[in-house]
Amino acid sequence: MTRCLLLGCLCLASASGSSPLCPFTKCGGKMWACARDAQCRSAIGCVMGCAKVLPQGGQIAFGGCVQACTMQKPSDDFKAITKCIFDNKCVDSMPFPMTAHCKKPQNAKPIGLKNLEGLWWNVYGYDKTADCQKCQFRSWYPKPNSNKKWIYDDNTLVVDGNNQYFNFTYPNECDASLYEPKDSMTFYWGEELGMGFKEEWWLLDESPQYMQVYYCLTDLKLHPGHQAEGGVILSRSKSIPESALPKIAEVYKPYYDFSSLCKNDNSCPSGPAQSEAGSLFQVVV
Repeated sequence: MTRCLLLGCLCLASASGSSPLCPFTKCGGKMWACARDAQCRSAIGCVMGCAKVLPQGGQIAFGGCVQACTMQKPSDDFKAITKCIFDNKCVDSMPFPMTAHCKKPQNAKPIGLKNLEGLWWNVYGYDKTADCQKCQFRSWYPKPNSNKKWIYDDNTLVVDGNNQYFNFTYPNECDASLYEPKDSMTFYWGEELGMGFKEEWWLLDESPQYMQVYYCLTDLKLHPGHQAEGGVILSRSKSIPESALPKIAEVYKPYYDFSSLCKNDNSCPSGPAQSEAGSLFQVVV
């Protein structure tokens, strides 16, 4: 779910808080700092250039393009504007639905960084914003030169403002205390952009081919207590055998119908996206 955090940048284009002037009255100093910084102006220009993908792929394609901008045109001043907008609640909703009531899985298997270490392909996903993208994979590794932190990278393929496929990565730090497997694994993210989330994972089942996960995301800041639930099938390879699907569907029954999950295309194209910009983000169910 962490990757969809950067969709919050969409709110810069259309803040929906109690007053449309809130970003200017509360974050005017941050905006002025951005106006004086060439890199921040370049980041804003990149985001504005993403508007041309709207006719092809809608808001989701626009969001993917914005994500590319955060890597292609990194700017601390631009990030500070986003953080200020959320810190001051100049928006009243998240860029993804949070209307679920999470369940607490029973008899889950132990999960921790120990059995997640390495790279995993996201083969199936439940949340259409966070877990249903092309070329989606996640990785967990110890942070270099640190014995206290790990890095959790959430990666997906987007189309940038130049209509090129672009591999977007959202990095998140995890505490090394999560290493030994336990009943569930909890981590926190979003603080650097003025948000605050608690995400808890449960391992429902595993085999040599895959890991089957159910997770719950809880908003701790904008609307405390609001939740989104999700599930992913992770694999060391880009696909899993069709013969494994009946068991996966049975394990997911207490949570949702497996047929509602998307199957991701992990072929990972590169170069010009051409007319695929719109279809790139369509969900296969």
